[in-house]
Amino acid sequence: MDSKKMKNTPADPVTMVLLILYLFALVWIILFKFSFDLVSLPHLQSINLIPFAESFGRSEILNNGIVFIPYGVLLSMLRIDWSFRQKICPIFLTSLALEVLQYVFYIGASDITDLILNTAGGILGIALVSVLFRIFHEKILNVLKIGSILACIALIFLFAMLILVNF
Repeated sequence: MDSKKMKNTPADPVTMVLLILYLFALVWIILFKFSFDLVSLPHLQSINLIPFAESFGRSEILNNGIVFIPYGVLLSMLRIDWSFRQKICPIFLTSLALEVLQYVFYIGASDITDLILNTAGGILGIALVSVLFRIFHEKILNVLKIGSILACIALIFLFAMLILVNF
């Protein structure tokens, strides 16, 4: 696609809605720990500024990175014309905000390792879209959009099931 056309193309409303739904899910996952009850949240207020200082299991490293991959994918779909740096900035700032909010509201441990891994996951999502876009061009955006819609439907179904089980 011509770069002049790409810069003038308005944001796709479906992708925008998917990104907003994803961000709500991200807040629920990171801040509220899949909980529906604020009382059951961990009352923990700590901060770790030394990367990888604590013993992280492989699953925790994978989970922190994986949860931010969709952010990189959706942001790249929404703003294919943005530079790599422009896409990383909101991902980093969102992760930083979530870590700070955990500390401020006394609902989790703020950890620089989480910030690094979350940002790395977002970068992986950006790189994935970048590679696919170079191979398949604009066609891949529709495939990614359909995949994102299906993932969103699955997430909504999971959310509904958790509500039914917990209430």
